[in-house]
Amino acid sequence: MATIMALEGVSKSYGGIDALKDVSLELRSGEICAILGSNGAGKSTLIKCLTGAITPDGGHVVVDGATVTFVHPSQALAAGVRVVYQELSLFPALSVTEKLLGPTVLGRWIRWRRAHVTASNDLQGFGVSIDPRGRVEDLSLGEQQIVEIVRAVRSGGRIVILDEPTSSLGPAQSEALFEFLHTLAATGVAVLFVTQHFNDALEHADWISVMREGRLSEPQAKDESSVTDLLDLVFGEENDVLESTYEVGSVRLRKLAQSDQVLQVDGIRCSPLVHDMSLTAHAGEVVGLYGKPDSGHVNFAEAIFGFRHRQSGSVVVDGVPVRANSPMAAKRAGIGFVAADRREALALTHPVVENVTLANLSKMSKWLLSAGEEEKVTQRAIKQLSIKNAKPEMPVESLSGGNQQKVLFARWLLVEPRVLVLVEPTRGMDLAAKSEVLRIIKERASAGSAIVVISSEPEMILSVADRVLIASRGSIVGQLADEEVSVASLIALAS
Repeated sequence: MATIMALEGVSKSYGGIDALKDVSLELRSGEICAILGSNGAGKSTLIKCLTGAITPDGGHVVVDGATVTFVHPSQALAAGVRVVYQELSLFPALSVTEKLLGPTVLGRWIRWRRAHVTASNDLQGFGVSIDPRGRVEDLSLGEQQIVEIVRAVRSGGRIVILDEPTSSLGPAQSEALFEFLHTLAATGVAVLFVTQHFNDALEHADWISVMREGRLSEPQAKDESSVTDLLDLVFGEENDVLESTYEVGSVRLRKLAQSDQVLQVDGIRCSPLVHDMSLTAHAGEVVGLYGKPDSGHVNFAEAIFGFRHRQSGSVVVDGVPVRANSPMAAKRAGIGFVAADRREALALTHPVVENVTLANLSKMSKWLLSAGEEEKVTQRAIKQLSIKNAKPEMPVESLSGGNQQKVLFARWLLVEPRVLVLVEPTRGMDLAAKSEVLRIIKERASAGSAIVVISSEPEMILSVADRVLIASRGSIVGQLADEEVSVASLIALAS
């Protein structure tokens, strides 16, 4: 296969910290490559070098055999580089046709029938059955990703880079996405996906490399790799973290909690996905709410905290109703909330210290805010959550995605809320970071908080929950407690 793009001995540092060290990589026509690595390993910086978002301090970027210098993303776009990030850039109100073709193709005067036929042909050319007339916001997350990728290729993309493509997808959507990527590679496109899912790499990549502390390993053919080998490369001596995280076939859930009920949520309805959902949570209990991405469980969590308007239903904390339908009222009642989309909750251009202390300013000082105290609690949070390469004064946007999520998590740990609602709290984190977060969740529950964890990742739910509720099609359809539950059985119950 012909090499389309390569990095040769690339290095990049920030403030004396080496993000990339002598990195070399080849992307070839028709091949799928995977890069594994923990948070802070340098994966995000590598993507930025490939896409022209940053210029390497040393080494070379080679396209079609010629050395190039990308000083702006537009140059990488002209070379055929396209990237699909975890947070999709789709405009939800647009139709699929509008998103695929864009204003440069549609022009000022639009012939919609012809445009829909063109979009349909583009989709069908990759074996995709999506109605081009439908709106983007009505598609599943997996379908939205496919639309984004088709758009990238039809605009001249020869190299498609995907950042954690399955982080928000269920098993069926993940399989459909990878089936599409294999079809894409068969047309000659070079595909690179960055992931923390070892099985995704082993099942779907032709070549697998591992990033650790800014260095990229030699690529391994998937037939010559195993989970054990890759774990050794990613974590080294920290590999034993798996024993406390996800390496379990099934778990025994606890009996129903006998402690005081802290949270009671009844009959929540929130269009369009939540039809009738209720739950309770007791002091010291971790309640897991599992469902597929379109089950409505995330919208339900947002309604509890007031991010989404509750059309009916009630939220009660320690016997006191939360009457106002707003995040401020929920926070006053003692509810904390960690959203799945960190972009909505973090001030990305502001320092880590401001983001960590944002929800706790009133408790830290009645009149004058102590910068020293802010820095002290932030340093403690950085250490507690192992936020890599972070300093209180650094802008949050300079951190990797997983470490940004840790900053958001740290914010609410400072508040010590009575109820903590966590939506995909380990999304985008490596196994070591996930293990740390699960430990902190359990510690927070041991301190007396009622914890509600919402996730579409069954392993995550079973690793932390005392009791599990199952969401499907806008309703709670089951509860599991005091019984043996496996990942497979949990997925089946939500189907």
